[in-house]
Parts: sequence; C-alpha cells; structure tokens
Amino acid sequence: MLARYGAAFGASTAIHAAILLCLVDFPSALVPRSHERAVEVVLLPPAEDASFHGLKPVDRTDPAWRAGDFSGDGRLGGGDLNRIAAHIAVLFPFVTPGLDLDAFFPAGTPASRLLFENPFSRKGVAPPQRHRPRLELTQAAIQTLVDRSWTRARRWTAFEGIRDLCLAYDADDARLAALVASYRDQNALQPYADGALRDLRLWAQLGLAADHVAFIGFVRDYAIAHAGTRVTTELLLLVDTIAQANEDALAVLIETDQPGDLSWTRQTHPRAYDLARQIQRQYAKKLAGLHLNSRSSVEEYYEDGRLGLLSRILATTPGGYRANDVRFLIGSILWKQSRRAEAMRAWRTLTSGTTDSYAIAIGQLRVAISSPQPDPRNIEYILKNQQGRWLSFSDERLRRFGYRVDRF
Repeated sequence: MLARYGAAFGASTAIHAAILLCLVDFPSALVPRSHERAVEVVLLPPAEDASFHGLKPVDRTDPAWRAGDFSGDGRLGGGDLNRIAAHIAVLFPFVTPGLDLDAFFPAGTPASRLLFENPFSRKGVAPPQRHRPRLELTQAAIQTLVDRSWTRARRWTAFEGIRDLCLAYDADDARLAALVASYRDQNALQPYADGALRDLRLWAQLGLAADHVAFIGFVRDYAIAHAGTRVTTELLLLVDTIAQANEDALAVLIETDQPGDLSWTRQTHPRAYDLARQIQRQYAKKLAGLHLNSRSSVEEYYEDGRLGLLSRILATTPGGYRANDVRFLIGSILWKQSRRAEAMRAWRTLTSGTTDSYAIAIGQLRVAISSPQPDPRNIEYILKNQQGRWLSFSDERLRRFGYRVDRF
C-alpha cells in the first residue's frame, strides 16, 4: 500500500513539474526574440550643489571651510567680512568646487527616453514668460538705471533692481537685453590697483568674490527658465565677465605673499588677519592639487573654463544674437594662448555690425584678417587698443562716481 501511494505521489509531482515548466516558458515561446523590449536609457540630472546653484557640490566635510561668525566685524576695503567668511568655500567657485556648465544649458531629451529628476532640486526662479510685458524704457532711462546700479562694492545688492526687472519682463525683450548688456559693459568689470595700504585691495576684491556665487545662481536659474532667449544670452555673458573678475581676485590673493603685505590688517584687525590666512591656506591646497602654481597657469585655467562657457553660449544664443561678441572673445583667448590658427578660424566668421560691444575691434579685425597672410603685429595692436579703450572708459566712469583705481 505504501509503495503504491509513493509511486502515485512521485508521478503526480513529475506531471506538475512539467506543467510548471511549460507555463514558465510559455510567454517567451509566444513572443519572438526580435520583439523584446529595448533597455531604456536613464539620464540623470547633473550633480549640482543644493545651496549654490550652478556649482558642483561643495565639500562641507572639511572644517577648514568654516570660518566662524564675523557679523560684528564690519567691512574692510568695502568688503563685508561676515559675507566673506560665510562664503569662504565658494569665493573662487571657478576653481573649487567648479562651475557645473550642464546646469546652465537644459539638454533636450528624446521622447523615447526616460528622465529621472531629483524631486528636491530647485527649478528656475521665473514663471513662464509668455504673458510678460515688454520693458518700455527709453535709452536714457536705461542709462539712468545702469548708473543707479553702479557701485564699487556690494555688487549683488546694487544689481537687485535689474534682477527684479529680469524676473518681471519678457526674456526676449530687446530693451531688457540692452539693460543687462549695458550693466555688464559699464559696471561689472572695474580696474583695481594697490593703494597706500596694500591690504585694502585684497579685502575689496574678496568682498566682490563673495558676491559672485549669488550672480552665478541667479543666472543658472534664469537660464533654465528662459533657455534660448536674448536676456539669457546677456546674463551668461555676465557670468563670463564675472569669471574675469574672479580670476583677478584670486591672483591678488596669490600675490599677497610677502611678510608685510597684511601687516596693517594684522595690527588693526587680528580676526580679519586670521581669516585672510585661513583663506590663503585653503586655496593654496586646492591650487596645488590642480597644479596651478603660477599666475600664468591660473590665467590659462580660467581661460579654458571661459572657452567652454562661450562655446555653449554661441551654440544656444537665439538667431545668432551677440554671436559676434562671443566669437571675438573666443578668438582673443585663443590668440593669447598662442593658438593662432584657431583664433583666426573664430574671427573669420565675424560679420559687420554696429551694436556689438566690441564693434570697433571687430571691424578692425575683419580688415586685418582679410589679407592672405595677416600681420600678427597688427592683430596684437588691435587687441591692445581694445584693452586700452576699456581702461580709459573705466577710469572715466570711476572718476564720475568719485573713485580712482586705488580707492575702494
């Protein structure tokens, strides 16, 4: 009896197992191999710092990036010591943590692909612009706004009026774009020189550097919300200008290396002196890690970053808007780096125009490179003259507001 039950149980088990195998293989038997679903490509958003938009993630684990509370220490050379201390880790964001270029330029995603977005990432600050009004201002009124926003220090605070107009009006409006361009050309980049107290120039430029991340974050958010518009192009060019100012501030920090360079700060503001030394030590480590051991290597590093930004602007600006200015800047950087053939290729695409920021130099370059064998000395002369025009204009503007290059 037990043997019969055992045989029956074994047969039943075998039959059920065979049925189960058939069921498991049934779907694959009906669906041809050629119709299997393709693996979806998942595109993740670029890594970006949660607080400082447009930057790669900031290292918050290093205690040396924390400087303490300086809220009662006031300002030196126009630089707010507490703001400098609070932004110690992002004073030179183009070096560390680095600009996240992808965060400024939204990439199109094919319909057949999936895009997983971080639900906690902040979107653009501006609402959809299709219902926004045009900025009804005369050229004289635009100039008045630009003059009102001029300041030697605390640039972000002075820019807030223009920022508010950017958020309120059409991102493709020609007058709004002209306002941002005028601010950039007239206010954003100013010359600085040592005064009687060398310390004050360092503090003035550290104060400016502390504001750079606010500009970068605003432009990043605006560019995402209003991709491919004229105002976005102007704001992205403002980031390029900020990169030049930031490079100069870092050069001043590097060159403040003699025993007596900070003697006045040490005697009159000991806490500020300790802060300056902390900043110097931290960035010296970062520069060493990037093999940036000279002013020329720092300049080339910033120039390479600017080339990346300018190339993206050229590829995304609507209808070639400001393309001449961008190509002029790209060629100027390449020429400075002795990449002359590349510079000539960039400049040979220049067209005639009277509204370009570098219209005079562009017109001269177009004549100079029309020759089968352009004279390098002539090109050097054109570029130096452009720099001279900027210095002359900047000096006149400083004097208009009661300053000189060595006053902060």
